[in-house]
Amino acid sequence: MNVFIDALTNPVPPRRVNPFLRSYLPATHGGRIITRLGLRAATETVPCSTPAGSCAGTIESLVILDDTTVYDVFVGNSDPSVTSAVVDSFRLIN
Repeated sequence: MNVFIDALTNPVPPRRVNPFLRSYLPATHGGRIITRLGLRAATETVPCSTPAGSCAGTIESLVILDDTTVYDVFVGNSDPSVTSAVVDSFRLIN
């Protein structure tokens, strides 16, 4: 699991939140807008691929927006059920 945390200078305008979240996903035209941990989020699962070509398994991305903080969770695994389980295990700890 890779988790990147970005601190934004300004909040995202409400009408731009969905496109902003999708911009973090592997394929920016897809994904689903969801609520995760009570916050607006986007998620997408795509077949694994590298610059050298396709690979076994899937890549799953979860992007959560908490005011001016973006949590970008990225997991790849040869077993899609493991990929989903790892993403589902992500929690914010205060």
